[in-house]
Amino acid sequence: MKPHIKHKARKFLWVITWTGLAAAFMSMILCFIWLVFPYKVAEVTQPIQIMNPDDTINVGDRIRVSITYKKYKAIAAKNFPVIECLSGNLVQMAPYDSNLPVGTGTFENDDFELSPKFTSGDKCQLILTQDYKVNPIRTVSIVSHSEFFTVTDTLRDQ
Repeated sequence: MKPHIKHKARKFLWVITWTGLAAAFMSMILCFIWLVFPYKVAEVTQPIQIMNPDDTINVGDRIRVSITYKKYKAIAAKNFPVIECLSGNLVQMAPYDSNLPVGTGTFENDDFELSPKFTSGDKCQLILTQDYKVNPIRTVSIVSHSEFFTVTDTLRDQ
């Protein structure tokens, strides 16, 4: 092999090696920023208001809530609703997707139905966890709690 070809091959390998190292270093910096950057996606006014009369909900009825929010980024959320009672009863409901507009707003929701798994007289609250996928390796969660409500069962109480 001629000396000038050896020199060019070494220079090429040197450039490739340093390019690979620089790319790896930049990838590590990007991952670090993605993991520690404080993302402010949304805020929910606590507690979430129960709109049912007298904060009393009959088994089988829908839970009407009023949610006041402030959203900063146009990112869709995956919502995980849970109803937790003081008696220890915990019911996870079906997750759903939502994408509220950026800005401040209030909306009413009645998508949550009180199942027969709850006992009359129990005090419960809705816990809503919203997961926002802010980048490929990070999810930001916002947990909101409702006011407590009382469960009634007119069929069982008679």
